[in-house]
Amino acid sequence: MHDIINRVYGAFVAILRDEEVYMVRIKGKKFLAIAIAGAVFVGGVFPETACAAETAESTSDVQVEETKQQSVKSIQENLLEAYNTGFESSDSNGLYWWSDGNWGKENIAQKAYEGDQKPAEDSGGYYVEVTPDGEGIGTAQICAGDIASILEPEVSYEFSFYAKADPQTPEGTVELQITSASSDWASSQAAAVTYDSKVILDENWQSISGTFIIPAHEKHEQVKIEFKGSKDLTFYVDDLKIGGKKAEVNQGDNLVKNPGFADEDLSVWKKGSGGAAITSETSGEAIPDGIATYGAIGNRTSSQECFAQDMTGILQSGKTYEYSFWVKLDGEDYRDAPADQREISFAPYVSVGSNQTYWDSYSSGILDDNCVRQIEAGVWTKFNGIFKPQFEGEAEELVIRILEQGTNYGSGDCVKGRYYVTGVEMREKVEEQKEIESDIPDLKSVVSSADELGADAYTGTCIANGHLSDGTLMKLVEKHFNAVTFENELKMDAVFGYQNDAPPEMESVTWTRADGTVMSGYQVPKMDFTLAEKILAVIKDWNDKNPESAIKIRGHVLVWHSQAPEWFFHEDWNKDKPYASKEVMDARQEWYIQSVLNHFLGKDSPYKDMFYGWDVVNEAVSDSTGTYRKEDEKSSWWKAYGDQDFIINAFRYANHYAPKGLELYYNDYNECSGNKVDGIAKLLTEVKSHEKDADLPTRITGMGMQAHYDMAGPTANQIKNAAVTYGKIVGKVQFTELDLKSSNEYDGTDATRAGEYTKQAYRYKEIYDVLKEVDAMDGIDINGMTVWGVIDKYSWLQDSNSAGGGSDGSKKHVPLLFDDDYKAKPAFYAFADDTRLEPYINNVVVMQALGGDDPYAKSKTYQISGIDDVDASFQIVWEENQMKIKVTVKDETEDGSDGADLYLDWTKGSDGTAKPEKMTIMRSDAQKIDGGYIAEFTVGRELKAADRFAFDVVVTDGEKKAAFNDKKMSQEDSSRYFAVAMTKPYMTVSNGTIAIDGEEDALWGKVAAVPLTIVTGVPEASAAGKLLWDKDYLYLWMEVKDSSLDKSSEAAHVQDSVEIFIDENNHKTDGYEEDDKQYRINYENEPSFNGQKCIADNLISQTRKTEDGYIVEAACKWTDITPEAGTEIGFDMQINDGKGGTRIGTVSWYDESGQGWSSPGVFGTILLLDNSTQKPGSTGKVEGNTSQPGNNATKAPRTGDENRLGLWSALLAISCGAAGTVVYRRKRRLTIKESQ
Repeated sequence: MHDIINRVYGAFVAILRDEEVYMVRIKGKKFLAIAIAGAVFVGGVFPETACAAETAESTSDVQVEETKQQSVKSIQENLLEAYNTGFESSDSNGLYWWSDGNWGKENIAQKAYEGDQKPAEDSGGYYVEVTPDGEGIGTAQICAGDIASILEPEVSYEFSFYAKADPQTPEGTVELQITSASSDWASSQAAAVTYDSKVILDENWQSISGTFIIPAHEKHEQVKIEFKGSKDLTFYVDDLKIGGKKAEVNQGDNLVKNPGFADEDLSVWKKGSGGAAITSETSGEAIPDGIATYGAIGNRTSSQECFAQDMTGILQSGKTYEYSFWVKLDGEDYRDAPADQREISFAPYVSVGSNQTYWDSYSSGILDDNCVRQIEAGVWTKFNGIFKPQFEGEAEELVIRILEQGTNYGSGDCVKGRYYVTGVEMREKVEEQKEIESDIPDLKSVVSSADELGADAYTGTCIANGHLSDGTLMKLVEKHFNAVTFENELKMDAVFGYQNDAPPEMESVTWTRADGTVMSGYQVPKMDFTLAEKILAVIKDWNDKNPESAIKIRGHVLVWHSQAPEWFFHEDWNKDKPYASKEVMDARQEWYIQSVLNHFLGKDSPYKDMFYGWDVVNEAVSDSTGTYRKEDEKSSWWKAYGDQDFIINAFRYANHYAPKGLELYYNDYNECSGNKVDGIAKLLTEVKSHEKDADLPTRITGMGMQAHYDMAGPTANQIKNAAVTYGKIVGKVQFTELDLKSSNEYDGTDATRAGEYTKQAYRYKEIYDVLKEVDAMDGIDINGMTVWGVIDKYSWLQDSNSAGGGSDGSKKHVPLLFDDDYKAKPAFYAFADDTRLEPYINNVVVMQALGGDDPYAKSKTYQISGIDDVDASFQIVWEENQMKIKVTVKDETEDGSDGADLYLDWTKGSDGTAKPEKMTIMRSDAQKIDGGYIAEFTVGRELKAADRFAFDVVVTDGEKKAAFNDKKMSQEDSSRYFAVAMTKPYMTVSNGTIAIDGEEDALWGKVAAVPLTIVTGVPEASAAGKLLWDKDYLYLWMEVKDSSLDKSSEAAHVQDSVEIFIDENNHKTDGYEEDDKQYRINYENEPSFNGQKCIADNLISQTRKTEDGYIVEAACKWTDITPEAGTEIGFDMQINDGKGGTRIGTVSWYDESGQGWSSPGVFGTILLLDNSTQKPGSTGKVEGNTSQPGNNATKAPRTGDENRLGLWSALLAISCGAAGTVVYRRKRRLTIKESQ
């Protein structure tokens, strides 16, 4: 071994100065040695393990340590078994693992298992320890040419390994990095690695698995495999396994013309060439894949001049294509170009009407990230990926482009040099035809039955033109639904052929208005109903052949501020001219409504009997004010009219021109939130009040509640109260666009999917139970529900959009009743047969323990049912270094087997593979109480706010058992049905008065900062806050770390800002009461408000930008209570992180649901302390003046001693509110230092 090291070292010494690459041959194997500027790298070494076999034998009876089980790949054959991936010994070829940064092994060591450390029975006797190098990064790697012959490019492989963090270092991550390289490392390509679940290491072994694909690489001559840890992390790894190839997908024919530029006619590639020259050239050396010719583009004067081919009519919306091509940048032209000017994009575009849509890496769901890459000059590089074009209407152009456009999408610096392309392929991805489940109940036969919502109720879904080509999806529609809504095809922009910049061809019409006025020679833009009629024709054909299973249509929508061309609201139909007058707009609105209704419902229309209802007006109530949506919320209807008459008139004209049997609806989203409920009720009442008008009366049949809900909100009570409110006004209520965004716990992986499906099913059941309850009430008819989509992958929530109830596109959602394979999810059975659902997963709040005599004082009591004559319950709390559970059992008869079991899975694994930890307290060992016993478990564990884990509690009475959550009683084997717990903070707030000026004065310096830890989305910002109170105000100091401040969005909640939530009476109601407030202050000190008394007069604030973010200092006036020591109030604080006009995430102190804007029930609780009151262990108080707060630059003088807050208060507020300094140790342990 030492001889090998010496020979490698000698080779390094010989080449150290000439900065070239050499190959060292040892025992017939090539090792890569690189020496650049004194830094040395070697692919492969690991220390000798001469006694490995003996040690393994001597430890064969070692027990297996608790392991975090993620979604483990079952890899039968490890392709790299000969490469010491189990770290047991050197192999016969002499290959070893090395650390990075030098050729030695200072930061890598083989360790023998001791005791019960092993992650699995077959883990052998050794694992590898990797410690950080001088730059704080630890790596372990192997590199060899032989691996390149095993792991091929463009093939999907599976991997798995075990890893954990050293308990003395911070939590962190470890990445598996796989790189294909040329023998001299002049060219390399990194594999795309996908993990089955998020990787966050702690001190427990966890299994990590996923897949990877090495991209096409012309010089695939060796492969480096590397484990890389996060900053300052010491980590351990064992049992790397890489499994065989995945099955390949069938492909259709290549749809690209002249793909290799071999034909002399190059015109098919000149769609985007502009003035540049495209020529065909023959390579003097072999091009990969045996290609001999390629296309060359030169003499470019524009960054947009490129290779482009028109594929209009060839590529179809809604289909999936796999593309690939080879590309090379000219070695001379791009020799010195920076990386961002050596970027190639596969960037198609589509033109529909006057709209041109360009697709790129930002086009979620259309293209994957592989469509844009920075490449080396002079080297052929292969691109491949997936292209899923999506557009509404007929494409006038659909063009694929292979583009080198420089920086900033062509508007920045660009070399405009020569580059070359060949081997272009575009093939339809031909997947195995999926079949629906024909043996499950028809959803409509259950929901639309006398026992459920009624035989006359509609069970609907949403479809679009692009879905018609999916025969399997249409089979689901035909089997399960008796009504459909068109996603976009009946909206105004579709009716005008998506001509949003200017109207289509104008025409002259003559028509008679409802008041008898003849409109002769009326100039209007031509309407185009083609898109809607395509769907109607398919549905009509089904109805004609299956009259007993006819599908009805819900029209959507006549009047809406969105998806309406701006020119519609301006003089002469020209968006560059002033807004049209109210009188002109009134005639246009009437013409539009009568034209649409007459076309589809007139006596000569083939579709006149297919529609059962129509949304007349959509989303006309403000999200923020609870009044009508005005021009400041992008309503051009309001801008032109100046009032709400357009709403009333819409219902007048719809009533006049529609058949009397057509149901007419108002439709809106966020329809369960506080003041918006009031606003919608006002609108419904006003429309209803004009139904008896002598001239042109209104008519409204019902309210459409869109029901774009989250897993956490709105609550069942909020939904019910809103539905009852609307039903009492208009009689009928429908859920018109029902779907559920995924929970924060769902990360899109297999590991969290099963748990998400179960949770989602119970959420749907909760909503459906509300529908049935309200439907049973006198005078209210829930006459239907529409699920907004059929299968998950087509849901609108998969893409980023700014429409109400939409998604930011940052995560995968599974919002519907059928999965991507067209199979019924548990959510389906929430409606069809809820007895088939898996056990419900309870969510348990674990409150921070209080000091004093009763640490459980703030804990909720959870009941355990299932044994007659036994009353069992438990309370659960946490502290920084332990969790406590008190199980109270009332059981008059004492049996020898009586007792309580606690099962724990700290990994919160929902895939059922985790082996739970079990603790038992027998009744004989428990605390005796009258008629029973108390079993109290104390479990050592370092905890912090927002930690999650899974657990269950089982009580035994003789031969009977009862569980809190897993009624299947499978706790011994699996944590799949455990309750999910989340630790929540409790905060105490000291008394003191602050002058609001944006500067941190001495009093703030004595208050501990509380970190905000609960994250939604992918924020790049972080924050910590401080609180104080006096008789007039609640004070907040928030320091936000954010390197990129943004307020470009008009929506206040999307801007970089701080939010303060206050529930003065701490009622924690579902909706806002008078005392509840949501203040929002952006970094420019621009406030916004939510709540009846949440107004500018009750807020004083100041902001200040810092080098790495901003400060917000605020005083919120008490309006409904006179605060005193011992008062508890509901509270939360949050930051919004905006970027590029979108909110990329939030960070909060207490709530993870994101429902604080509508429900004070999700707020946390803070306790107001009187510093002059001595508590047990108190050592002093914080004093300050009692002057009124102000935003003056000069602070009022302070009087009295500013002493330390007592220890008792500090312990109550481990993480906030005390006049002390919170110190985080490396092991994430909290201590309190006294202030000086």
